[in-house]
Amino acid sequence: MQPFKKNLILFALNIALWSANYFSHNNSFSLLARSGTHVSLDVDPPRFKLTINGILWTGNNAVNGWVTAPLILNMPQGLHHIVLERPGYSSHKFKIAIEGPTANPIKTSLERQDAAKNIVEISGLDLDDDELRVSVDGGYEESALPLILDDALSGDHELEIRKTGLASFRSKPITCTFTINPEKNLAKTKIDLSLSGKKITTSANCRRIKIAH
Repeated sequence: MQPFKKNLILFALNIALWSANYFSHNNSFSLLARSGTHVSLDVDPPRFKLTINGILWTGNNAVNGWVTAPLILNMPQGLHHIVLERPGYSSHKFKIAIEGPTANPIKTSLERQDAAKNIVEISGLDLDDDELRVSVDGGYEESALPLILDDALSGDHELEIRKTGLASFRSKPITCTFTINPEKNLAKTKIDLSLSGKKITTSANCRRIKIAH
């Protein structure tokens, strides 16, 4: 065999082995294979982190590790270990046995911890609600305005504000932090967003922080 052809074959084999290792590590071959069984998963509350067989799910509609139910999983036959996690709730662990081309839909709920009882309301005083999206703590909850949480934990939280359709906001979101202090016995933490000139400002209880880019 000519040296060039031999090197080309070895190169192709290395690429194939690397790809197999990468995708098997990320569980992508099995979970994204079209030949798998579709499993419908519906969870309350609908935003959570999903781990399948020890691998964090990064497939359909996953953003920063957070997924939103209902969603469809494409899974191979066999026994699968599922873990659902969300701040303020107990980890929910269960197993799914896939035995054929069809599977029963799964509907479940997470058990709220006693500490997750604070209410947070984020709204805009003079803003078009459709233009902004806000997220809390890296995306465990995210929506257009207003965003209302009824299960927030005490302590420090980070709020990120992005404006849809505006590249500068996508690359440089507004970020601030707010604190839920259980000693003050506040029934609700309210954060107001407003427009000052062409800049979006936040109420004093959300302290603006600089983020590196």
